[in-house]
Amino acid sequence: MLTLCLGMCIEALGKDQEECSIVGFEGSCYYYHYGAQGVDDHGWGCGYRTLQTILSWYKLTKSYLFDIPTLFEVQNILYEIGDKPQIFVGSHDWIGTYECGLVIQYLTKHDFRLIHIDKGNFTEKVVRLLVDHFQTQRSPVMLGNQRLFLIL
Repeated sequence: MLTLCLGMCIEALGKDQEECSIVGFEGSCYYYHYGAQGVDDHGWGCGYRTLQTILSWYKLTKSYLFDIPTLFEVQNILYEIGDKPQIFVGSHDWIGTYECGLVIQYLTKHDFRLIHIDKGNFTEKVVRLLVDHFQTQRSPVMLGNQRLFLIL
């Protein structure tokens, strides 16, 4: 299990260490890294790999029966649901958190939620949202910007 210690965030907000929580998603997932499935995706694949890792959590922890889509299958899903043009399929174009949410929703039939966090503005409200998510939903969380993605 991956865990997130929110103590540093809470400490940065001037809170006591006793208020620190260690939370994280429950269950198992496979980790998909650059170059997996025989595709050289350095420089454009981080969103896809994060998506695959999160989808593996649904498969392993929640017993969903779908196959984890390849990068190009993800692109095809985005084309089929009307988010991307056909020329996107087979490209090396990156995807972001929104596109990942669309694919998760398509495959799992669960709604996704996006929360915009201003650069460097990881407030107590955001920390509380994450703690609440991990305590109630128990699923992984994707954090991303234009340069990288993280899974919590």
